[in-house]
Amino acid sequence: MDTKTRILQAAVSLFGRHGLKGASIRDICSVADANIAAVNYYFGGKEALYAQVIRSVCEGTFELSSVPKGAPTDSAETRLCAWIEWYLRRHDDPRYVEFMSFVRREIADPTPMLKEIVETVVDPVFVELRSLITELLPDGTSNEVINFHCGVVNGPALARTLMEPMRQYIDVFQESSLDIDTLIENTQRTVMASLRAYGAEISGRWETVC
Repeated sequence: MDTKTRILQAAVSLFGRHGLKGASIRDICSVADANIAAVNYYFGGKEALYAQVIRSVCEGTFELSSVPKGAPTDSAETRLCAWIEWYLRRHDDPRYVEFMSFVRREIADPTPMLKEIVETVVDPVFVELRSLITELLPDGTSNEVINFHCGVVNGPALARTLMEPMRQYIDVFQESSLDIDTLIENTQRTVMASLRAYGAEISGRWETVC
């Protein structure tokens, strides 16, 4: 393995565990068995190395299966159920788990790379979700309500990965400890019930109780 690759692999590990500020170039080079000057030579400094690490981790998510489109004859509900299954299984992939560990650190202590993470990985994933939610809700539904229902879909995935370090301490997150098939089924049922209830209430077929 060449020096540049060894440095990058060591940086992924140490930045993932300690963040940009907590991981030193000296420690990275020690793990990589490389000269400190090699970081400047190959990457242009610590911040540039961190940026390359983030891009490398993001690229790992691009290798995962793409968003399911479904058949033209499939209903929006069928396509949304397929999207939910795809999304939750994606969060169980080790490459996505690694990516989410960097997301947690970026949320806690943002760097300029947070914007790139959102633009390259997060936003594209939710384009199809938002389209499906919009299709299933009544015409004229506000953006705020559409975004709320997108959040209902996303909640179990975030509890499973983003909140992972807290799961053992908070009972409400134990749902995310379910086996993946049960978690998918529960999420699909909850999301569909929420969408149908909102649509029925707006159409006057459901009496609001809140």
